[in-house]
Amino acid sequence: MFPPLKRAASKALRSMPLWFWERVVPKDVIGLGYHIVSDEDLPHQVYYSYKNARQFENDVVYAKRRAVGYDEVARHRLGSQPLPRSRILFTFDDGFAECFHVIRPILRKHSVPGVFFVTTDFLDDRRRLFETSASLCLREVARLDPERAAHLVAALSLDRPLQAGRLASNRTLALRRLRTVRLPPLATPAQLELALWLLGFDEDGTEEIERACALFGVDLAAYARTRPLFMSSAQVRQLVAEGFTIGSHGLTHLPVHRMGRERMEQEIVASCSLVRDLSGQKRVPFAFPYGGSEIKRSVIAEILRRHEFIDLVFDTAGLRCDEPFIINRVWADPPPAQGEAGSNLSFLLRSEWAHRSAWRRKPPAEIPLGAAPVR
Repeated sequence: MFPPLKRAASKALRSMPLWFWERVVPKDVIGLGYHIVSDEDLPHQVYYSYKNARQFENDVVYAKRRAVGYDEVARHRLGSQPLPRSRILFTFDDGFAECFHVIRPILRKHSVPGVFFVTTDFLDDRRRLFETSASLCLREVARLDPERAAHLVAALSLDRPLQAGRLASNRTLALRRLRTVRLPPLATPAQLELALWLLGFDEDGTEEIERACALFGVDLAAYARTRPLFMSSAQVRQLVAEGFTIGSHGLTHLPVHRMGRERMEQEIVASCSLVRDLSGQKRVPFAFPYGGSEIKRSVIAEILRRHEFIDLVFDTAGLRCDEPFIINRVWADPPPAQGEAGSNLSFLLRSEWAHRSAWRRKPPAEIPLGAAPVR
C-alpha cells in the first residue's frame, strides 16, 4: 500500500467507534498500564509523560462501570469462569511512591480495584531504578552551556571508538526514547549526543549511568532524602489490607527477556516469592519489565507449571491476542492532547484496536491450546 493510502487507512481505523471494535473484534479483558500519576513535574522521571491526578481520575470515572478486580480476571482466564466482554483492569508498574499517595486515594474514592506490580529491590528505597539517576542527568544535560557539553562529550569519550570493557549505548533505543522524553529542546549537537548516550542504557548499564552522575554532579542519595521515590513495605501491606492486588515486577527491573532461561526463571520465582511473603497472597501475578513479547510462551507455561503460586503474567502488547495466562496491556500514561477535556482512554483504545495484531481471534499456534496451567 502506498504511504498516503496507508496513513489514510490508519486514520480511518483509529476513528472507528469503540462499539464497532467491541462487536467485530471483542476482547474479554482490557489491561490498562500506568507507571506514575503526579501533579508535579518530577525531575527523577523524564522518560515518559504521565497524567496528573485530575486526568487519571477522569480515566477512572470513564472506566469504572467496566472495571474488574484481579481475582475475577484470574478466575476467568485460568478457571473458565464467565466474564462479560471488555472488562477493564487497572495496573501500575514499578511501585513509585505516587502509587500510594496519588493513585490509591483516587481508586478508593471510586471503589475501583487495581494491581500494583512492585520491583522488590526498590521497596523502602533500598535500591533505585536506573531511570531516576539517568533522568536527573538528562535534566543537567538540558541546562549545559555549549562549552561544558562539548567538554563532557570528550570526557566520556563519546567522540572516539568504544574502549574495551565499556558497555555500548543502544542508539536505536535512544532515538526511540528521545521522541517521548520530557526535556526542553537540546540546543547543541553535544547536548544531543550526551542525551542519546544516556537514553541508550537500561538497568544493565548502571555503571555507565553512575559514571555520568559523577561527571554531571548528580547526587541521587541526597535527592532521595528530600522525598521517597518508591513505596515502603508497610504501604504495600496497607494496599493489600484495602483489597488491592500486589504483583511482582522483578527483583531489580532487569529485562528478563535478555536473560538465559534458567536465570529468567530464578528472577521471576524469587521476586514472586518475596511478594507472596510480603502480601500474604497465595498466588502472585508477574509483569515483565520492558515487555516479554520475545519470550516463547511455551517457556512461560513451563515456569508456571513448576511454580503454581505464580499466577497470570502481564505483557505490554496492547490488545494483541495471546495465551490465556497472558494479559497484554494498553499503556495509558500519555495525557490527553493539550486543550482536550475528559479522559483520553477512548482514543488510546481505538488506536490499539486499529493495529492488525489486535484482530486475531486466537494466539499464534506455538503451544497446544489448553497447555496453560488451570488453577
